[in-house]
Amino acid sequence: MTQIIYDDECPVCQSLKSFAEQNSPGGNLAFIPFQGNDLPRGMTVKQASQSLQVITKNGQRVSGARAVFQVMRELSGIWGLVGKVFSIPPFYWLAEPFYRLFARHRHKLSAWLDIDGG
Repeated sequence: MTQIIYDDECPVCQSLKSFAEQNSPGGNLAFIPFQGNDLPRGMTVKQASQSLQVITKNGQRVSGARAVFQVMRELSGIWGLVGKVFSIPPFYWLAEPFYRLFARHRHKLSAWLDIDGG
């Protein structure tokens, strides 16, 4: 099972979690809020609070834009295909600066976009 460590206090993150759960065949995603005490061994709260963290089925840990694309790989339809393509360099390298900008301002963007996380 793929583990996704995310910000449960971020409405955008909550919405993306709901979307992923609805589009994941077989329920192969486990979402873990970093605010809890269940962080995987070797992961700090600081790391988890700064970017999405994913631990794949084979134990590989990825973060940031690459983690987003890794989650997408697990989804059905076109989302899975997009995730597979963008999970390879140079695509996730190019996406990383945009991801960092978004992650740094995710709470403000949630309010601006009027996303309630439901």
